[in-house]
Amino acid sequence: RAGANLQATDEEGRTGLSLFNIGLIVAAKEGSAENVNIFIEAGADVETRDESGETGLDIAVKRGHRAAAEAFLDHGITGYNREESLQQCDKNRERINKLNGNLISAAESGDNQGVEAALEEGAEITSRDWKGNTGLHLSAENGHQSVLLTLLTRGLNVNIRGHGQMTALMWVAMRGHLA
Repeated sequence: RAGANLQATDEEGRTGLSLFNIGLIVAAKEGSAENVNIFIEAGADVETRDESGETGLDIAVKRGHRAAAEAFLDHGITGYNREESLQQCDKNRERINKLNGNLISAAESGDNQGVEAALEEGAEITSRDWKGNTGLHLSAENGHQSVLLTLLTRGLNVNIRGHGQMTALMWVAMRGHLA
C-alpha cells in the first residue's frame, strides 16, 4: 500500500480498493483464510458485499470454510455472533462433506442423476476421494461418459490431476475407453 493510490481508476473505472474487495470475496468463496487476511490487511473492506448482497463471512459460512470465517470475525466484521456463525459453518461443512461423498460415489458408479443431484444440493465439484481423485477421474477410469460430460459442462477443469498426477484423459486412454 505504501505510495499506492487506491482510489486511482483503471480503464473500466475500477479502483485498486474495489479490486481488493473483489479479491476478498473470491478468497471467501475459495475458503482461503490466508488470502482473506492478505486482502483485508491490504485495505479491503471487511464489510464488502457481493452482487447478491452477501458478505465474505456469509459466503464462508455457507460454504463451510471455518478458517476463512474466523478471519472475517477476527478482523471485526460487525453484526454477527461469532459462536453462532462458526456453529453454522461447521454444520454446513458436515452437510457439504456428506454431499461430496455422494458425488464421488455417484461418479464412480456412473450414476449421472446422483452426480447432478449432489451438485445441485451443494457438493463441491472439485471434491476428492481418499486417493485424491475427483469424480472426473473416477468416471473416466470406469468409462462413464455421461458423468464425464456433466462434470465438464459444470466447469470442472479437464486438466485437473488426481492420484499419481493422472488426468481424466490419461485414465480414459489407459483403460481403453476412447471411442
